[in-house]
Order: sequence, then C-alpha cells, then structure tokens
Amino acid sequence: MKGLKLAITLVVLGTTFYSAKADAQNFQNPNQLVAQVSTLQEKPQIQDSQLKPANTSGNSSSVETQLSQGYDLLKKDDYEGAIEAFNKVLQTERNNESATYAYFGRGIAYLSTEKYEAAKSDFDQVIALDAKFAHAYFFRAASQYKLGDKEAAVLDLNQAVSLFTEQGEPELAKKAQDMIENIQTS
Repeated sequence: MKGLKLAITLVVLGTTFYSAKADAQNFQNPNQLVAQVSTLQEKPQIQDSQLKPANTSGNSSSVETQLSQGYDLLKKDDYEGAIEAFNKVLQTERNNESATYAYFGRGIAYLSTEKYEAAKSDFDQVIALDAKFAHAYFFRAASQYKLGDKEAAVLDLNQAVSLFTEQGEPELAKKAQDMIENIQTS
C-alpha cells in the first residue's frame, strides 16, 4: 500500500501538469504549491501496473482501468476528463484504497481548475480514509489557503511536515515547512 501511494504520488507530482520553471515562493497562484513539489521529483519510469491499487469490490478490471485512465488524463492536463474518470470509480468504490486514490486524483483536478471547495472536500475524504496520506494534507493546505483560511492551511502543512518526516521524505517536509513560513510572512 505504501509503495502504491508513492508510485501514484510520484506520477502525479513528478511527471504531470506543471513546469519545473515555476519558482513558487507562496500560494499566490494555486498551482505554485504543486510546482514546488514537482521540482523535487525526477520523472519516474512508472509502469501502468504500478498505478493499479488492489480492489476490494470484485470489479477490479473496470475500477483499475478508470483509475489509471484518470491519472493518465491528469498527466495530459485533461482535468475535466480526469474528473469524469474518477467519478466513475467513485460510483462503485467508497471506503477502500481505490476510493482513496480516486478522491486524491479528483482533488488534484479540482485544485488545478480552481474549484477549491470541491478540492478541499476530496482531500478531506482522502484523509478520512487514510489519515497518514501526507500529500492530501499538503494539497488540502493549498485549497484552504485559496479559500482564505491561512490558519487551517498552516495546520495542514504542519501535519504534512510531520508525516513526510515520519515517512522518510525530508525534501517534501522541507517544502511544506517553507510554505508555512511563506504563509506566516504574507
């Protein structure tokens, strides 16, 4: 499960939607948070099979296909298409690993299209399903910041720092800490 989270997160953060040229210093642009993380990652060579979480509902082929399609569409900046694919997963999956990844992917798509309330709601769902999903706290912070709740953004970033540190991701912990400092001085 941890390896799968890392694989999906690397695909989402390392290969997709934002140019490494973006030198973000704060949350002024909602995509800058993602850009700061993406500059830490090299483009990994991930096989499609690594994007397929174990399914618990019996219709694994369809769920896995839709989930993989959603992440592929994110990589292509087709956020509306990705939202549709993740919605299809969530029609049958609600409280399992597949749902966790569908909510996360859809949250990224909503954040990318400036639908901050919807993004926050999806990241809330990810955290409810997996309280150790550090990236969900990190991206929920961006949603909260854009919604004007700096205090909640800092709380989420503190949680992300803690989880990234615990999970052996010091570079990501440092980026989250830098974001906290940027928010506090803005």
